[in-house]
Amino acid sequence: MENSSYFTGKKPGETSHSLKYPYSKDLHSLLHFNNHHHTKPVCFASCPHYKSNIHPCILPRTPEEIEEKCFTIAAFLLCFSSFLISAYAVDYLDVEGKVYCDPCRVEFQTKISEGIPDAKVKLVCNNRDNGTETYTVEGATDSSGTYRLPVVGDHEDDICEVKLVESSRPDCNERFQSIDSARILLTKNVGVVDKTRYPNALGFKKKVAQPECTDVLKEIGFLPLEL
Repeated sequence: MENSSYFTGKKPGETSHSLKYPYSKDLHSLLHFNNHHHTKPVCFASCPHYKSNIHPCILPRTPEEIEEKCFTIAAFLLCFSSFLISAYAVDYLDVEGKVYCDPCRVEFQTKISEGIPDAKVKLVCNNRDNGTETYTVEGATDSSGTYRLPVVGDHEDDICEVKLVESSRPDCNERFQSIDSARILLTKNVGVVDKTRYPNALGFKKKVAQPECTDVLKEIGFLPLEL
């Protein structure tokens, strides 16, 4: 074989010099040698220079050495991928909530409340010490009235709130007098494993309460002064 030198290996039943492994620049020659002598395939990924015409690899002497090199590489790749997954889990959170229409003007959800699609919401985080805005993102609800907002970074030192921006329904766009925002804690240092955080639902109310509201509210023992 041209441009090749050898070092010896040993198989069961053979003398110490009966089998020679090629020390070659030619990868195809190495594969042919392995197939011809029925030797265990070489983990070429462990040889950083196997494509080089200047510094050919020195093949491991035993199958155990080959397995050890392959195992080391596999372990490194597994650890690296785990690190990336952990980094993603630490740096990213999601806020998922709902915007609904209150047909009874009681400013809480009942069984006849409906989700508002395409309602606009905004998440705002401000530093709790100086009030500086540190993060903001806007979004809209889907057909069920549910929104999902991405959060980048940890906001342990911030006060974060989801605020209503606009209703898509002209017949249900009056803001609540009691509350129109929902606070949410956005930090990993609270013992919560789930990366999705759920603020309280927010709503708009109709200008006039619906006739069926009287019976609905009686069922839950609630009768407002006005409907």
